[in-house]
Amino acid sequence: MLGGFVINSICLRTSTLPDDRAWRIPVGLFYIIPSIIIALIFFVPESPRWLLRMNRIEDARKSLQRIRAGVFTDEEIDAEFQDLRRGLEKEVEKGKFIELFQGLNLKRTAIVVGVNFFQQVTGQAFSSQYGSIYVKSLGTVNPFKFSLITSGIGMATMIFMLLLTDKFGRRYTFPCFPWRKALSPPLPPSSLVLLTW
Repeated sequence: MLGGFVINSICLRTSTLPDDRAWRIPVGLFYIIPSIIIALIFFVPESPRWLLRMNRIEDARKSLQRIRAGVFTDEEIDAEFQDLRRGLEKEVEKGKFIELFQGLNLKRTAIVVGVNFFQQVTGQAFSSQYGSIYVKSLGTVNPFKFSLITSGIGMATMIFMLLLTDKFGRRYTFPCFPWRKALSPPLPPSSLVLLTW
C-alpha cells in the first residue's frame, strides 16, 4: 500500500513533464527495490527448516544459531532446533491434489475460492487497474490526483483495519464492510469507481 502511494505521488509529479521523462522516471523506479533484493539475496541465511528437510543437520544448526545469535541463549536455540526436528519428523510428506476436495479441506478450499471470487465480483480489479482511465474519460478530475487519493484512502483503510482486527479479531471485523456496501444508497454511474473502495 505504501509503495502504491509513493509511486502515485511520483506519477502525479512527473505527469507535468513535457518529454519522455514523464513515463521513464516512474517505470525506472520500479526496478530499484527488486535490484536491491537481488543484490542482497546472497546474504540471507538459508532456512534451518529447509536445511533439515535436505538432511543437512549441521548446516541447519549453524543457520539457526546465526539467526538467533544474541537474542536467545544456547539452550533456547537447542530447544528450538529439537522442536524443528520433531516437527519435521511428524509432518506428512506430501498430500495429493484430490485431498483439497475431501473432508475438512473441502470447506477450506471453498472459502478460498469464494473469497477470491467475491473480491473480483466487487469490481476491485477494475478500479485498481482501470480506475484512472475511467476517471480520465469522465473529464472531471485529474486522473493522477484521483489515483493518489484512492491510494491514500486504501492505505488509511488498511492501517485502520489492521488496528481494528487486532482489537476485535477477524470474525467481527470481516462482515462489517460488505454489509456497509449492501446497505448504502444507490449511486450514479460516475461514482462506481469510488463505490468499490
